Amino acid sequence: MGNEVSDRVRFGPYEADLHTHELWKHGLRIKLVGQPFEILAVMVSRPGELVTREELRTKLWPGDTFVDFNHGLNAAMNKLRDALSDSADDPRYIETLPRRGYRFVAPVERVAAITVASGVQPSPPSFSNDSQSEPDLSSDSDTLSPLSLRDCGVPSKNLFRRFWIPAFIVLIFIPLAVLVVFHLLGDPVERARKLQAETQQRFVPLTNISDATREPAFSPDGVRVAFIRQSDQPRVSGLYVKGIVENNMLQLTNDPGDCCPVWSPNRDLIAFSRISADARTVYTVSSSGGALQKLITLPPNRGELDWTPDGSQLAFTSEALPKGTSGLSLISISDLTARPLITPPASHTDWGPAFSPDGKRIAFVRGQAGGVPEDLVVMDIATGVIYTLVQQESFILGSPAWTPDGESLVFASNREGSRLWIISANGGEPAQLEGTGEPVWHPAIARVGDRLAYQKVTNPLNIWEVDPTSKNTQAAKVLVSSTAGTNVGAQFSPDGKKLAFMSDRNGSMEIWTSNRDGSNPIQLTTVHLAGTPRWSPDSKTIAFDVGWREHGAIFIVRPDGGVPQPIVQDGNNNVVPSWSRDGRWIYFTSDRSGSMQVWKTPLDGGPPVQVTTQGGFAPMESRDGKTLYFAKNGMPSPEIWQIPIAGGPETRVSPILRPGTWASWAEVGHGIYFIQQGPAGTPVLSFLDFSDHRIHSVSAMERFPFWLAVSPDGKALAFDMTSREESHIMIENGFTKSLGSSTAQIIKRCWKRPETLCSVSP
Repeated sequence: MGNEVSDRVRFGPYEADLHTHELWKHGLRIKLVGQPFEILAVMVSRPGELVTREELRTKLWPGDTFVDFNHGLNAAMNKLRDALSDSADDPRYIETLPRRGYRFVAPVERVAAITVASGVQPSPPSFSNDSQSEPDLSSDSDTLSPLSLRDCGVPSKNLFRRFWIPAFIVLIFIPLAVLVVFHLLGDPVERARKLQAETQQRFVPLTNISDATREPAFSPDGVRVAFIRQSDQPRVSGLYVKGIVENNMLQLTNDPGDCCPVWSPNRDLIAFSRISADARTVYTVSSSGGALQKLITLPPNRGELDWTPDGSQLAFTSEALPKGTSGLSLISISDLTARPLITPPASHTDWGPAFSPDGKRIAFVRGQAGGVPEDLVVMDIATGVIYTLVQQESFILGSPAWTPDGESLVFASNREGSRLWIISANGGEPAQLEGTGEPVWHPAIARVGDRLAYQKVTNPLNIWEVDPTSKNTQAAKVLVSSTAGTNVGAQFSPDGKKLAFMSDRNGSMEIWTSNRDGSNPIQLTTVHLAGTPRWSPDSKTIAFDVGWREHGAIFIVRPDGGVPQPIVQDGNNNVVPSWSRDGRWIYFTSDRSGSMQVWKTPLDGGPPVQVTTQGGFAPMESRDGKTLYFAKNGMPSPEIWQIPIAGGPETRVSPILRPGTWASWAEVGHGIYFIQQGPAGTPVLSFLDFSDHRIHSVSAMERFPFWLAVSPDGKALAFDMTSREESHIMIENGFTKSLGSSTAQIIKRCWKRPETLCSVSP
């Protein structure tokens, strides 16, 4: 029996199979799965028609709230546009109809149905010359129509021109074209390494100390940053200055009540507030140090400040009538006279002033006396007209920051987890800034140098190690740490020389390596959402999964860098890889059978082979290569099961072996280390001894780790553990260049056509 292959559509250089959910460009497969592909399928099925956002919500997000759908649709549309190299501002494929939906504007051609025998792949479409079509040899008939002597006999001049001349041209010019392309584009491996290096330089910590640092402010030339340091040590807290590329910090003040620095635009002065229990005083100080100049003393209140663009006045929060209302005022630097600037409605507070670069507008935060909601508001200084940009049931975390061209504002809000947002100064919908993570507060933008600074608040999740064979098991030490981001999932290389781990210190979760002691960390991938690194037995390759929040795929990469190579990549969820001891197979977890089971795939090619049938997750071969251990599932406190490598039944290792997570256990030959809950509910490092099948407590732990790994010699256990909350200043280089395509296009459209695309509420 034959199967009709009629679910393929073609548009531009792309071809999509709506049945198998595959997308190709120029014959090369592009990874696009889940909701982004579902949106594409809907769009190409109705080219030229409006597909409303409500239709997409009903089809793809039937159970979500509107807020979740709105965020999810924007994220999915961003991924789809990135896959199609499309622009929302100048669309070739998907046009946005503001506040209504989307329309697919490119011509869509449905690929003709091809009848193929069951189990046989359809051949690619052939293209014939209209004037001289080739004879049809695809007929099922046993006889062929006779051919003329011109077609089958002695070659003629026409035949020579028809076949040999084009062949000669192809043989000559294709190698030349390849050389030209290679010269223009360069070695793809080198380009990948260059991209990784650029990514590592995009997000960099300005401060790298144990004390909390907060509230950054750029110097006028964009090469220095003023900030506040908080310390437990006496006379260390206060106002500091540090250069972008310098290691030394200059301390300007030593009062723990100092806050809210802001650099004068035309002088080498920094203004700041000093807040105590009964007063708030505004000072200025030279950025190179020296005596403080007091400007004004006020009742306690918020301390955010901003200079007018000419540097002649400072805006601050002042008390205003009626009681309980706080407005904004200006103080002259020359004669210290103050005058009101903005008086809000009763029971409202205005704070966080930020002048536009041209001085014609001022942005600020307007909240109710009781707290939320807090709105982002802009006032035209010449006319006094005030309009609200953002209304929300949440807090704004620090003063807003203008982009250097004065066209948009960046602000921090806890509306969806303390993130940074950008919005056109003419109004519209805010868009999230990608890569900065959360929680982040107090954004600042350099007027020159294309840099963004912000305060990153973290509960650092770092990698620790402990010697379980030592009598002093309490002496855990930090193995891998960073001032920003999460470091987890450490694995020791089999030769004992390296570590592989996961880290999002540069904005997205990627695979990193370091020396055995944690020194010299190097980022290997820039694929976004990479995890679960596992070393090959020869320490020459690392397997990892990608996209584990959606449809995961298994990749490998060399520990010295290079382009990651896919090993298992299809429409199924494939996660948590590990190696066989002979290095010939990679185990992984997949839902391709309808439930999460353990599978393995050969490195030399071939289809995956199912290993478990009763549920399996996080497989790991024993050190002697005779047994495969695995968690029963990915849920908390799973059972650990085993199956012989040579074949046999799946059995439970022990009824009392229940680690806290699928990743908090490790086999060492004569037993299994794991983390379990102790009698008082505290985490306990325990050991199941295979010799007597008893569990022995090794050490109490401060917190429950998610990951656990053991060194090749069994004398070190690596695990993740949080420390106290920290706060650091981060710098994003190339801020405007790194804006996501959808975010940049939304902002640009608002700049160009605010009357049609962006709402402005007076």
